[in-house]
Amino acid sequence: MVSFGYPQRADLANANLQGARLDDADLSDADLSGAIFEPETLPRLEGIAQAHGLQLMTYQENPGPLAQLRTQLEDAGFRAPERAIPCALNRRQAELDSPIERWFKLIAFDWTCQYGLS
Repeated sequence: MVSFGYPQRADLANANLQGARLDDADLSDADLSGAIFEPETLPRLEGIAQAHGLQLMTYQENPGPLAQLRTQLEDAGFRAPERAIPCALNRRQAELDSPIERWFKLIAFDWTCQYGLS
Protein backbone atom coordinates (compact mmCIF):
# COMPACT_ATOMS: atom_id res chain seq x y z
CA MET A 1 0.00 0.00 0.00
CA VAL A 2 1.38 3.39 -0.98
CA SER A 3 0.71 6.48 1.08
CA PHE A 4 1.14 9.91 -0.47
CA GLY A 5 2.01 12.81 1.78
CA TYR A 6 1.29 11.06 5.07
CA PRO A 7 4.21 9.66 7.07
CA GLN A 8 3.76 6.18 8.44
CA ARG A 9 4.04 5.67 12.18
CA ALA A 10 6.80 3.18 12.96
CA ASP A 11 5.45 0.32 15.05
CA LEU A 12 8.44 -0.76 17.12
CA ALA A 13 6.37 -2.12 19.99
CA ASN A 14 8.16 -5.10 21.52
CA ALA A 15 11.02 -4.72 19.00
CA ASN A 16 14.47 -5.96 19.94
CA LEU A 17 16.81 -3.01 19.35
CA GLN A 18 19.90 -4.67 20.80
CA GLY A 19 22.95 -3.64 18.78
CA ALA A 20 20.90 -1.49 16.38
CA ARG A 21 22.57 1.54 14.81
CA LEU A 22 20.00 4.29 15.26
CA ASP A 23 22.26 7.33 14.82
CA ASP A 24 20.25 8.78 11.89
CA ALA A 25 16.90 7.22 12.78
CA ASP A 26 13.93 9.57 13.09
CA LEU A 27 11.59 7.92 15.57
CA SER A 28 9.02 10.73 15.57
CA ASP A 29 5.61 9.31 16.46
CA ALA A 30 7.04 5.75 16.70
CA ASP A 31 5.53 3.32 19.20
CA LEU A 32 8.33 1.99 21.43
CA SER A 33 6.12 0.24 24.01
CA GLY A 34 7.90 -2.86 25.26
CA ALA A 35 10.92 -2.36 22.99
CA ILE A 36 14.23 -3.74 24.26
CA PHE A 37 16.30 -0.56 24.08
CA GLU A 38 19.97 -1.52 23.92
CA PRO A 39 21.09 0.07 20.63
CA GLU A 40 24.71 0.52 19.63
CA THR A 41 24.02 4.19 18.79
CA LEU A 42 21.19 6.45 19.96
CA PRO A 43 18.60 7.96 17.58
CA ARG A 44 18.10 11.65 16.88
CA LEU A 45 16.80 13.29 20.04
CA GLU A 46 14.22 15.45 18.22
CA GLY A 47 12.59 12.29 16.89
CA ILE A 48 12.63 10.04 19.94
CA ALA A 49 11.38 12.94 22.06
CA GLN A 50 8.14 12.67 20.05
CA ALA A 51 7.89 8.88 20.26
CA HIS A 52 5.19 7.06 22.21
CA GLY A 53 5.66 4.48 24.97
CA LEU A 54 9.06 5.64 26.22
CA GLN A 55 8.05 4.74 29.79
CA LEU A 56 7.29 1.20 28.62
CA MET A 57 10.69 0.49 27.02
CA THR A 58 12.88 -2.08 28.71
CA TYR A 59 16.33 -3.65 28.60
CA GLN A 60 17.59 -7.19 29.03
CA GLU A 61 21.16 -6.81 30.24
CA ASN A 62 22.41 -3.25 29.76
CA PRO A 63 20.53 -0.24 31.17
CA GLY A 64 23.27 2.08 29.87
CA PRO A 65 21.60 3.20 26.62
CA LEU A 66 18.39 4.13 28.47
CA ALA A 67 20.35 6.07 31.09
CA GLN A 68 22.37 7.80 28.36
CA LEU A 69 19.17 8.65 26.49
CA ARG A 70 17.71 10.17 29.65
CA THR A 71 20.79 12.34 30.17
CA GLN A 72 20.81 13.53 26.56
CA LEU A 73 17.09 14.34 26.62
CA GLU A 74 17.57 16.28 29.86
CA ASP A 75 20.56 18.21 28.48
CA ALA A 76 18.60 19.09 25.34
CA GLY A 77 15.62 20.34 27.35
CA PHE A 78 13.13 17.60 26.44
CA ARG A 79 11.63 17.41 29.94
CA ALA A 80 8.54 15.25 29.37
CA PRO A 81 10.31 12.43 27.48
CA GLU A 82 13.24 12.64 29.90
CA ARG A 83 10.88 11.99 32.82
CA ALA A 84 9.53 8.85 31.12
CA ILE A 85 12.90 7.08 31.09
CA PRO A 86 13.24 6.60 34.89
CA CYS A 87 9.88 4.82 34.79
CA ALA A 88 11.27 2.38 32.23
CA LEU A 89 14.45 1.82 34.23
CA ASN A 90 12.62 1.37 37.54
CA ARG A 91 10.03 -0.95 36.02
CA ARG A 92 12.72 -3.28 34.66
CA GLN A 93 14.67 -3.21 37.93
CA ALA A 94 11.49 -4.17 39.79
CA GLU A 95 11.05 -7.16 37.46
CA LEU A 96 14.47 -8.38 38.56
CA ASP A 97 13.68 -8.01 42.29
CA SER A 98 12.06 -10.54 44.60
CA PRO A 99 8.23 -10.77 44.55
CA ILE A 100 7.82 -8.76 47.78
CA GLU A 101 10.12 -6.00 46.58
CA ARG A 102 8.40 -6.06 43.19
CA TRP A 103 4.96 -5.48 44.72
CA PHE A 104 6.25 -2.74 46.99
CA LYS A 105 7.94 -0.94 44.09
CA LEU A 106 4.86 -1.37 41.91
CA ILE A 107 2.63 0.31 44.46
CA ALA A 108 5.05 2.87 45.88
CA PHE A 109 6.89 3.89 42.73
CA ASP A 110 5.46 2.59 39.46
CA TRP A 111 1.86 3.62 40.05
CA THR A 112 2.87 7.02 41.40
CA CYS A 113 5.34 7.54 38.55
CA GLN A 114 2.65 6.66 36.01
CA TYR A 115 0.29 9.10 37.75
CA GLY A 116 2.94 11.83 37.55
CA LEU A 117 3.45 11.21 33.84
CA SER A 118 -0.27 11.29 33.17
